[in-house]
Amino acid sequence: MFESGGGAFRVTWHYPGGDPNDVTSLSLWEYDPDNADDFVDNIRQIRNGTSVIFTDISYTVDGTNRKAELYFRGPCTDNFVHVDD
Repeated sequence: MFESGGGAFRVTWHYPGGDPNDVTSLSLWEYDPDNADDFVDNIRQIRNGTSVIFTDISYTVDGTNRKAELYFRGPCTDNFVHVDD
């Protein structure tokens, strides 16, 4: 999970030991401790080591800290994402 002030950010998907042509899908969610988490967006296909930029996510900002608590869901457990906010 990471915090964002909204606007735009870039995510890069990494699958260590995987082929550069490996592809996955990811969904972006906003954590909310008081009710169900909110779906934000989907990445239908992202290749190993490549980036996608999310824009216009300021609507996900909430709470007293004025931040969005964001996380990704995907089909694999042995991979990770890098986020530049």
